[in-house]
Amino acid sequence: MLEIGCNFMGACAINETAAGVGPERRSLTNVGTTTMADAKIRRIRVRRKKPFSCRHCKREFLLAVKGQKYCSDACRVWSKVDVRGPEECWPHTSPDSDGYGRLVGPWGRLAHRAAYWVANSCERLDGVVCHHCDNPPCCNPKHLYEGTMLDNARDRDTRGRANSIIGDRSGRATITNEQAKAIAAALAVAKRGPSGRLLNGEADRIAAEHGAPKRTVQTIDYGRCWGGIIQQEAA
Repeated sequence: MLEIGCNFMGACAINETAAGVGPERRSLTNVGTTTMADAKIRRIRVRRKKPFSCRHCKREFLLAVKGQKYCSDACRVWSKVDVRGPEECWPHTSPDSDGYGRLVGPWGRLAHRAAYWVANSCERLDGVVCHHCDNPPCCNPKHLYEGTMLDNARDRDTRGRANSIIGDRSGRATITNEQAKAIAAALAVAKRGPSGRLLNGEADRIAAEHGAPKRTVQTIDYGRCWGGIIQQEAA
């Protein structure tokens, strides 16, 4: 009887049990380091790599990393950007609460840095990627340039985006400069107790008279906000 199979090295071996030889199995062929008498007959299935389709450009590619969805960094970046005219802003499709798109990679964590990295074929990006258009979600490479932290700070101050902005120019202001001055004048003549604190109801009255939140009246009284505007009026 002949048995044909593959050992674990993938090499074929043929064994024969000859009549009259007894129970012993004589190996006619010994290939590799293991004979058929010692190895189990097994089938080795070679798994063929299946090409996947890129979610952005639809081109087929072979996976380099498990879970890979795009064939390149460029497709990964532009799949999340609303590409428009060459001179228009190209906004990220899902910006965060600060207005910036997020995309983690060798460029850092911001999507506009990724767009600059891909468009300029960067191998390293140490500087800050700034916007000419002052539009945080924009990823148009024509609107981006590499600068320093000082360049970025100057742009911020020039465009009025610094935290040092005071008064009603601040995006968090709930009242105008004139309201703040009028509230400060009303607080100067408000009724107070022996400790100097406003009597009950005074903050509510001043807030209602000037159309401001009660909390804003209290913080002005404590000197925690609008101090720069009020000092300018006193000077």
